[in-house]
Amino acid sequence: LYFLTTIGIEILYLVRILMTPVAMGAGVDYCILFISRFFEERRKGIPHIEAVRITTESAGKAVISSGLTASLGFAALIPSQLGVIRIVGIGEVIVLLLCILVAITFIPSMLAIAGDKIFWPRDISKEIGAPSHLTFRKCGFTAIKHKGKVIIIITVVLTALMLPFLTTKVSFDDIELMPDHLESKKAFNIMAETFGRQRIDKTYILIINNNTNMYDNLETIYLITANIEKIDGVSKVYSAVAPLGEVIDYENLTLADYIMIAPFISSDNTTTLIYVEMKFNPASNEAIATLDKIRGLIEDLKKVDPMLSKSQIYFGGTTQFIYELKQIMDRDFKIMALTVILGIMIVLSLHLKSLFTPPRLIFTILLSIFGTLGMITIIFYYLMGKPIYWLTPYVLFVVLMGLGMDYDIFLISRTKEEIDKGLSDEAAIIESVEMTGPIITTCGIILAFSFGSLMISPLLFIMEIGLAFLISILLDIFVIRLFLVPAIMATAKRWNWWPGKRGVSE
Repeated sequence: LYFLTTIGIEILYLVRILMTPVAMGAGVDYCILFISRFFEERRKGIPHIEAVRITTESAGKAVISSGLTASLGFAALIPSQLGVIRIVGIGEVIVLLLCILVAITFIPSMLAIAGDKIFWPRDISKEIGAPSHLTFRKCGFTAIKHKGKVIIIITVVLTALMLPFLTTKVSFDDIELMPDHLESKKAFNIMAETFGRQRIDKTYILIINNNTNMYDNLETIYLITANIEKIDGVSKVYSAVAPLGEVIDYENLTLADYIMIAPFISSDNTTTLIYVEMKFNPASNEAIATLDKIRGLIEDLKKVDPMLSKSQIYFGGTTQFIYELKQIMDRDFKIMALTVILGIMIVLSLHLKSLFTPPRLIFTILLSIFGTLGMITIIFYYLMGKPIYWLTPYVLFVVLMGLGMDYDIFLISRTKEEIDKGLSDEAAIIESVEMTGPIITTCGIILAFSFGSLMISPLLFIMEIGLAFLISILLDIFVIRLFLVPAIMATAKRWNWWPGKRGVSE
């Protein structure tokens, strides 16, 4: 990140906030995967160096695949028009690529040098041939035995949880993000309550025409002022013909009138400023809808007024900022979603040699996202009375589409490995759930609480994404990976690997 600053790229606070849990979560996950697989091979009695080789070959493939998938998720942020989103993408891609590099080089070397001492004070030699923990095996068996019910119940419940989020409008109000104890927020709230927020946070319309004198076009300014006042949602309009919010006799100006008009017309008389005071909170959806009407009105007037048709017109203020932000994010999200999904499809198709499993992976991740958005909406909006910040669902989607694939890939890779050894689909699924269950659960809990640490932040947005990641990862490891994925795989059977070949014939 330091080298990025040397070429003029500014590192924003959000990068540092997200970098630590991503690095700790992904890095520890990959480390545990390697060590756990090495432990498993040594318990089977496999010689030390051979166990390292098997571990590097099997776990290495899973780490590279899951790491590249997670990197693609963050890389989808890089084309964003918003600098804060773009730099987060760059920073997290760097972090994940370094995690992959360390995992496939340093960890195998450490295992080769340390050997069984890595488990000290545990004596692995006494555990050779010992049975595995059966709890996860029972979970896999239950998921397969009741696969139809498991798929229907989990899918319906998680999809239904999305409804509270869909019926709640997200907030674009940065003021609401700030902790209530801050002096600046207290002062702003007092001003808003005393004078009305719409009065201290107006929408600005700037009209520039270098080939005219605005004092000669007061009729046009009146036309704009009068028509904007008629729009539902507009409280008052302040302009050169209405400096105090009420239209003056602009055809017979007095000295006092000129003094009042002066702040609305530039010193060279080529620019005029219009303030629009709305009836709504400037950061609300109602204010954005009203602004859209005003912009439409100006476009219509440009078609019939000669001066306006040759003018440069700009809009400013909080409402305009949010209006443009929504447009940018709507455009960016389409690109992000398409990039993430296509990238993940390509990487996983090459790794798993399957065209069925990648969309199935995306489906289960989407279910996690649906359930998580619903739960944080219930907790923050309905129970705590706090809004859902607009950036929360975007960050959740991109991060989970990347990091959320890790555990699924660990499970599928192990299932494919067991099938290649000659096991049937059901037996391979149960075996993989049993063998990867402790790893995925341990990794998931570490990652969940790494992100959950963000909840101690006084900023509402950081609290929301912290809780969202905590819920989604716990949901993923205890519901999706233990029950839903095995149930779907047991139902699909050979289609899990289509059009590739299974290791054993049906």
